[in-house]
Amino acid sequence: MKNVQIYPSLLALKDHPETWNQRIDELSVPIDGIHYDIGDSEFVPSKMLNPADISILSERSEDSVFPVDVHLMVRRPSEYFPQILDFACVDAVAFHVECGEDIHETIQTLRNAGKRVGLAILHTTPADHLDPYLLEIDYVIVMTVT
Repeated sequence: MKNVQIYPSLLALKDHPETWNQRIDELSVPIDGIHYDIGDSEFVPSKMLNPADISILSERSEDSVFPVDVHLMVRRPSEYFPQILDFACVDAVAFHVECGEDIHETIQTLRNAGKRVGLAILHTTPADHLDPYLLEIDYVIVMTVT
């Protein structure tokens, strides 16, 4: 049997980051981590969540900090690394195969930072665009909405 993990997204609460930790504590199901969407208004139409607000999740008591899976829906993911990689709670980072940067180099930068690495792909992009990278990554996100 496969290991299923639950990572609820904070996107629905983007306008109320002050409530995130309370809302996480109120969840009626056990969770394994938090999914955190960051957009740049170029790759996707809105900015989504603020990279700096990851600090709110880091403020939880040490025994209740959840791993954060960051989904970078941006053209230049490396520009966001200084804002997110120093947060200890950021366990994994996924970026888009359609971004404007060298994919192998970006994967290696994340690996060197000690992060799990995911590649995201738009539903309109052929899946074989992932093929050159599959042995280098930990997971794939298929983005079915744009």
